[in-house]
Amino acid sequence: MRDRKVENVLFRVPRYQFIENSETFRARFTRPQAGTDTVEGDTDGKPIKLQGVSKVDFERLLKFMYPHRLSPLETISHEGWISILKLSTMWEMTEIRNAAISGILERRLKIDATERIALGKQYNVSMLVASGIISLVNQRGGVSDEQIAVLGLEMALRI
Repeated sequence: MRDRKVENVLFRVPRYQFIENSETFRARFTRPQAGTDTVEGDTDGKPIKLQGVSKVDFERLLKFMYPHRLSPLETISHEGWISILKLSTMWEMTEIRNAAISGILERRLKIDATERIALGKQYNVSMLVASGIISLVNQRGGVSDEQIAVLGLEMALRI
């Protein structure tokens, strides 16, 4: 077990999935801290502090990484998949990132086209950008003023 601290909440979770799925965490769990023999996260007094990570996002990632057998992955919400995509991208968790992309793409028709483009650009997922652009090109009446405000004029003109 390793300790992680997010928004002043101490999480105690098995380290296996973090080591298995993230080079970032693999390095943190195996290197002693400077000037000591302890590895970050070994004790309550030295948890791994995850800066810039919300408690909600971290809980959603944990729900995916350590699923309860009575709670299937189909119950992960759209916001949950975005949290998983965000953190898996940040921590270089390739397999988990790919699962998050698949989860989002499966629901893509329920996601606004401009949101798909924004998510695709933010997390470097070209399939989401392409899907959003195709939807905008095929929608009746062209790109709306609200969509232009989200996309920016240059992108809207390209579409």
